[in-house]
Amino acid sequence: MPEHPSAASLKSFLLGELPVPEVKVVVTHLARGCSRCEAKMETLALRLFGKGPAAPPPVSETEYDGAIDRALAATLASLGAERHRRPLERELLARARGLQHLQPAGGGRAPLCEELLAKSRACRHDDPQRMVHFARLARFAADNLDPARYGRETVIDMQARTLAELANAFRVADDLDRAESTMQQAVERSAQGSGDPYLLARLMDLLASLRCHRRQYASGLALLDAVYVLYCDLGDEHQAGRALISKGLYTGYADDPRQALALLTEGFERIEVGRDPELALATVHNILDCLVELGRCQEALPLLDRFRPFYQRYGGRLDRLKLGWVEGKLAAGCGDLAEAERCLTEVRQGFEAAGLASPSVQVSLDLAAVWLRQGRVAEARGLVEQVIATFKAQRTGPEALAALLLLRDAFTQQGTALGMLRSIAECRKRLEPPGLKLDPDPV
Repeated sequence: MPEHPSAASLKSFLLGELPVPEVKVVVTHLARGCSRCEAKMETLALRLFGKGPAAPPPVSETEYDGAIDRALAATLASLGAERHRRPLERELLARARGLQHLQPAGGGRAPLCEELLAKSRACRHDDPQRMVHFARLARFAADNLDPARYGRETVIDMQARTLAELANAFRVADDLDRAESTMQQAVERSAQGSGDPYLLARLMDLLASLRCHRRQYASGLALLDAVYVLYCDLGDEHQAGRALISKGLYTGYADDPRQALALLTEGFERIEVGRDPELALATVHNILDCLVELGRCQEALPLLDRFRPFYQRYGGRLDRLKLGWVEGKLAAGCGDLAEAERCLTEVRQGFEAAGLASPSVQVSLDLAAVWLRQGRVAEARGLVEQVIATFKAQRTGPEALAALLLLRDAFTQQGTALGMLRSIAECRKRLEPPGLKLDPDPV
């Protein structure tokens, strides 16, 4: 095969007709980041498969939750769960706990969809937009699978799965409206499939991440409890541990770092590090973050030194930025303000270069706190003004705007540096969206 795969090879790849050895060559080539071939593939996919069904218009949070819950309830009911007259989230959890002797659904695999989903996941830590790109291609391919070849239920399951992974890619790329509407399609489609408990667990897991991203922690954590029970029933200790890790991550975001630390530690003890070293890295990173939040920086330092090689070996560009971030917070916690300033400045520039506004704002608040501790009040005030301008441009919701107004008032009134630091800390908690830490995402 020449340096770049031919248009015919790419077409055969998308149609699932390329011989396996050549599939590996194409995937390896794309993995190197060839933008020319990526663009050609997207054009071919649109020409071969069309744009697919249009995404439904954005819906209100209440309408969205109701549609998702109804579809998930139908999927759970198809597995033999009984209905209970309880609040919906509690009802879903009760059904999940009532499932016994689960077996994965049979059926064939769709190699093209699997390859494209793998490529999408490989981009999540370096380039969220490319993650979306390959997830879209996987969705196009799933929409055109032949039921006569793969089986009707297998095709439906793959369509639901690729839609769910596309929704997750939108979430990672911070496009939450598209994530919500696409996840709605995924869950509704899954209700017509085989009822595979692994697919159900994956859908509930991704929905939990999306809800927690919207600060709907109660429903998100309830879904993760259901995911944990499903994997325990399936006898998959590793994935059950990963569910605990996810719950620990979002418990930390819900402002309970002590409980988060306990969940993360328990989950880490249950996973197989060799099976998923990236998950181990995410867990350790979030344990470090909890220790920093709890002011236990001296305990965090040896843990960071032990796992620093994991960031280089298994982490991507964004992971290494988050490493610099936690190093900056550790330095600040240990009183080394010059090192903290250096780390946080570099990380802030890195997030800005990646086009990720939310983490850039959070690092800016950490940097402003460091400057206040150094007595550089005017510089900290100027940085806060930049943060406010950024959030206004993003059209933030009422909670974020309220937090920003309180922060602005604290600086306008020119109170003590300690008072301003407290205002920054409170604002940071209210503005921080999930996804800024290392997100444990299963393959």
